[in-house]
Amino acid sequence: HKLKEDPDTYLVETDDKKGPQTHRELTRDQIFAGRHVLTEVVGHRYKGKGKSKDFEFGCKWSSGGETWESSKSIRKLYPVSPEPLSEYAQSKGLLSDGLLPTNFCKWVKKGLGEGDMTKITDHKTVHGNIEVLCHYSNGNEEWVPMDEAKEDCKIFLGAYAKDKNLFGQPGWEKMQGYWLSEVHDVMCKQMRSNE
Repeated sequence: HKLKEDPDTYLVETDDKKGPQTHRELTRDQIFAGRHVLTEVVGHRYKGKGKSKDFEFGCKWSSGGETWESSKSIRKLYPVSPEPLSEYAQSKGLLSDGLLPTNFCKWVKKGLGEGDMTKITDHKTVHGNIEVLCHYSNGNEEWVPMDEAKEDCKIFLGAYAKDKNLFGQPGWEKMQGYWLSEVHDVMCKQMRSNE
């Protein structure tokens, strides 16, 4: 957490596994000392085949090195998508064309400051696939394939289908089950939090 008195100083929780967790004040330079920081993304490619297929990015590091890193390894290095990766993925249109895994796209979008889904207001069919218009807490809206919206929040998809009487329509057959399941989960979480 950033400290208000000095915006370049952070309160960092440490855990050395030998004793209790402690908190230390560290500067940004101290936190990243000895770590290679991603400074630029210069390319992307697929590597592997079948289930072992992964997306890789050409990365330039603060140390001066340049390597190809998988989407999985970059996620392990950074809790939030680094700015050079977020900007590269957005500028190349990689976040909306289904090339990257959905969870990776969500992680990158959070790095860009995109909000959480708040509602679905429309749908259309494109080349036989249903897309829905999703609205987000930061004011953005985006047409998203239904399968991707299912990953994000089934309750909004189910609520939209219920509101538009789409249950049982082609492509919407399972929505009633999703909606009921999500409502049940939300109610259970609420009950547990009240206990």
